[in-house]
Amino acid sequence: MDRTGPAILSGYRIVFRTLQESGLSPKLAKLDNECSKALKEFIVEEEATFELAPPYIHRSNAAERAIRTFKNHFIAGLATCDKDFPLHLWDKLVPQANLTLNLLRASRINPKLSAHAQVYGQYNYSAHPIGPPGTKVMVHKKSGKRGTWSAHATEGWYVGPSMEHYRCYNIWSIATRHMRTTDTMTWFPTKVALPLANDVDRVIAAIAAIGEIIAKNEPSNTPLVTNSQLDEL
Repeated sequence: MDRTGPAILSGYRIVFRTLQESGLSPKLAKLDNECSKALKEFIVEEEATFELAPPYIHRSNAAERAIRTFKNHFIAGLATCDKDFPLHLWDKLVPQANLTLNLLRASRINPKLSAHAQVYGQYNYSAHPIGPPGTKVMVHKKSGKRGTWSAHATEGWYVGPSMEHYRCYNIWSIATRHMRTTDTMTWFPTKVALPLANDVDRVIAAIAAIGEIIAKNEPSNTPLVTNSQLDEL
């Protein structure tokens, strides 16, 4: 991890710009004693103030507590990974860990909102589904990208949702050893059971679908439901 002055300054610039774009302009930055002169100057330029924590008293710096919370959350995510998940890919799991932690954390401005919703707006779970990190998957290979007799899927590791696509996932491909985005894959979890629709869920969905059909049906002599379909119902 790069803890040099330029790297820290670059990180602060990203944080400041992200908050400002959301209409949240930082007013006070609480820093430790490793704060560089360039960082102090940047905070002043942004019309904010800074406050240094006392030496060796980390509890007075809220960032230290936040770091510990993230570490615990990230370790919990690693515990759900497949036993064969390559640990050198740990950094690929960081974006989803940040996302899920901020979805769980309440906003300090409005406790009724999550920290993520406060900055980015409500999260759309339908558009960007989330799965257990480090899960083994089989990724579908599109017909135009595979040979006539080649396999229709390839192995990979799920690392998070693709926020720039609709209902797509970021996958580390074992074959190419690179990241790829896909919308079609099969999950093979070993530690976390994925939710499945049971008989009650399917019946409720069928009843809702029938109600929609009846509501839209125009009066006619053609029966809406056949006798065989009635028997099945």
